[in-house]
Amino acid sequence: MKNWGVFVVALVVAAFPASAVAKPGHFVTPAERTAEFKLHGSNGYAISVQTAAARQPSRGRVSVIAKSGPASVAYVVRGSLARDDSISVRLPHVGRIAVRFEPVHVGHVQAPDNCQARPSVVEYGYFRGTIELHGERGYTEVERTSAPGTVTQSFRRVCSDAGTGGKATHVTAKFLLAGGGGNGGVLNFTAGSFDVGSTTVGPVFTATAIRIREGMAVSTSVQARGGAADFVTSEPGAPKAAEVKPPRPFEGSAAFHLISPHKSTWEGDLAVEMPGIGRVALAGPDFSSALCENSSCTKTMPGAGMFGSFFAQIIS
Repeated sequence: MKNWGVFVVALVVAAFPASAVAKPGHFVTPAERTAEFKLHGSNGYAISVQTAAARQPSRGRVSVIAKSGPASVAYVVRGSLARDDSISVRLPHVGRIAVRFEPVHVGHVQAPDNCQARPSVVEYGYFRGTIELHGERGYTEVERTSAPGTVTQSFRRVCSDAGTGGKATHVTAKFLLAGGGGNGGVLNFTAGSFDVGSTTVGPVFTATAIRIREGMAVSTSVQARGGAADFVTSEPGAPKAAEVKPPRPFEGSAAFHLISPHKSTWEGDLAVEMPGIGRVALAGPDFSSALCENSSCTKTMPGAGMFGSFFAQIIS
């Protein structure tokens, strides 16, 4: 799948928050002015709008996220919080946000104990204007003229890395990655579980469709947590293989088999219903796949090795 390497790069970049260079054992976060408001859409969806003031407008982003249970849809467009605390963006074919903030009262939030900084100033109030979202295929709808929200001014922080003060916890993991083209974008599926000391976390199953249209990025995801029997991998020394059978809202199952050092199969009837898209197949000959154990991935999918390297940084 040609675009998988690009997706892994995006995943790695998104996982690291922006921070400035600091002396060893410390990190710095710059001052920032952010805005957020929340409201309810139809069919049980909770909707949030988030942005920040950008020094360079071309680098600013406005995110509109609709979430209900295991499913979420995120729309990201160019835009930012203006100097007058207004937000104005168009979401091609699905909506528009054109609001200005009206503060009601002000509060303060202290910096974390491991950080040196002035308290953040939080203004509470209402965003008033036009708020419209018409989800694809009618998965949710909202038309409002106001919503409660906040504008927060944070200040430069110098923070120390918080150590455990004790013995490091041993962490191991196994991941299955599968990706292919679909619905005019990139479609991927991941299954993974961690062993943190004597505790197992997961497995967690995630399907994500990423599309770009008219300058707007749309990311649709469905996630579920299963039991140990829902994600089974081959024993050490045996040919690399894995089987997944995620719980609802996923349907069916799929199996990974390593055919040669650079070739694998990912077959089955695994599928899921995605909001705004419909039912999508998550396995088959159009998908490439890889199986990872800790930082080592099979060489069967472009970009999978980057995921392994990223994981190694997290647990080191």
